Amino acid sequence: MEEGKLEKYWDVVAFETEREELEIRLNKWKKAARNWLAHYAEKKTYDFISQTFQKYVTIRENAEILDVGCGPGKWVNFFAERGFKVTGVDI
Repeated sequence: MEEGKLEKYWDVVAFETEREELEIRLNKWKKAARNWLAHYAEKKTYDFISQTFQKYVTIRENAEILDVGCGPGKWVNFFAERGFKVTGVDI
């Protein structure tokens, strides 16, 4: 292989490798940003609903709460931590 062609070949290989590494890093940071935004939005929602309940909703102390469609139980835990008897159901 001629020297000029060999140099061009390795230039292309190096460029492609740099591009692939750049894409890998970019995708890694995109994923990290999405995870951070999801966590941040989740916390903001939780805080807002928690404050709204405490400010506007009165539930008697010995109330029993049924959370239908509770998913992982975020709100079941929220009310249980406040001393309510809570049942969560999801399928």
